[in-house]
Amino acid sequence: KGGYKMLDSNFLNETFSDLVKYANTPSEKVINYQTASNLKQKFNNFEVKENSSSQADIKDFIKKYLNYSVNTGSNQFFNQLFAGRNEFGILAEMLSSFTNSSMYTFEMAPVATLIELKMLELIANKSGFINFEGKFVSGGSHANLAAMMVARNLADEQIKKSGISDKKLVAFASEDSHYSYSKGANILGIGINNVIKIKADAQGKMIPEELEKAIKKVIANNQTPFFIGATAGTTVFGAFDDLSALSKIAKKYKVWFHVDGAFGGPVIFSENHSKLISGLDMTNSFSIDFHKILGAPLTCSAILINGQKGILKEVFDNGEGTNYIFHDSENSSYDLGPLSLQCGRKVDVLKLYFLFLYYGLDGVSDKISDLFNSASYAKQKVIELGNLSLVFPGEFLTICFQYIPKFIDDQKTINEFNFKLRQKLLESGLSMVNQSNKNGKQFIRLVTVNFDLTKEDLDLFFTHLITIAKKLENEY
Repeated sequence: KGGYKMLDSNFLNETFSDLVKYANTPSEKVINYQTASNLKQKFNNFEVKENSSSQADIKDFIKKYLNYSVNTGSNQFFNQLFAGRNEFGILAEMLSSFTNSSMYTFEMAPVATLIELKMLELIANKSGFINFEGKFVSGGSHANLAAMMVARNLADEQIKKSGISDKKLVAFASEDSHYSYSKGANILGIGINNVIKIKADAQGKMIPEELEKAIKKVIANNQTPFFIGATAGTTVFGAFDDLSALSKIAKKYKVWFHVDGAFGGPVIFSENHSKLISGLDMTNSFSIDFHKILGAPLTCSAILINGQKGILKEVFDNGEGTNYIFHDSENSSYDLGPLSLQCGRKVDVLKLYFLFLYYGLDGVSDKISDLFNSASYAKQKVIELGNLSLVFPGEFLTICFQYIPKFIDDQKTINEFNFKLRQKLLESGLSMVNQSNKNGKQFIRLVTVNFDLTKEDLDLFFTHLITIAKKLENEY
């Protein structure tokens, strides 16, 4: 009714040109900040009309969508653990969408299946994994869930067919670990109260002695320790747990040892910084995101199993009612569907493959070093600038600091000030940075994960922050 073909080449070319122009046009603002009620008004409450929309209507929507969306490609976006805009990743995303395949069988995605297996091999080699297997998944939380499910099924072998038994399974994770461990325990019937949070030290690392003490207590209570979730790059402080020390405890008590490397995992590709994750080869499983510090478009994540090839199929393959999709053939051994929680699965691996095609392994290593250099520069700015104070020393890409207003010395007011400072900076749209609260302090958390970040970009961020902070000080 609108008079346009599904794939009108002129419309697609014009739209793509507009998107490229958007990506290449520097913007003064990261976000055109609006309240939810304002946005609903501007988009007519997102009502769907009875009649089809015209090409002009769709173009207008795209323009407005871009205008009011967060520009995560901006060099003033420091808000999340991902940032930037990788053009070859975008190209890979387009290729994936145009071919519109699914990763459950080799038959449906022959080239992508072989690429995924090759990329998993590369990750495994860099991790020191042998007799490995893995799969790409929908995100880091999914990867952690998959690892926990493998550990659960190994600890309680009847659970796959008979369901949850009276066996009391208990997991362990750092107090600074990602909430996906608790979410996984909820989904798997373990119960969030059975995820024991282990105290972290002053560097944000899980304390091995505290872990062992907790395991002994669980065993004494006739419960079964089944899973230890370490972290390589905690969400707030970017801390790396001591994998070598923790692995000895896991081996001693025969507990599955997993590493959440969603944030820090890609340091395995760094010549200068891979030592942060030493001991990875002694773990049982490893989750890793490529849409964070490597800049692939969301999402691009994987889970790898060390030393137990075949366990993913054993845990995830139902084996019944799948004849309609899985067929015996000369290539059926390449089918990845039986290893997955998902049936339909997007071809995400192309984004990683194109990243390596574009940069090469040496280039990726250099880019990771650039991110560390940016973090060091930002940390030095915090130290040198007046009124700023580091909250945490840090060894990775998060810089946690407070603005200390003049004439204010009580922590409650300082916390309130920093909360307001971040909000006013957000509303200005000039820079976007996140905040957190830990150990009684509310602080700014700056993340340097954009490949295109420069010292000038960081200088500009601190200029914006301090200018707004000075204005806010006058209100106190």
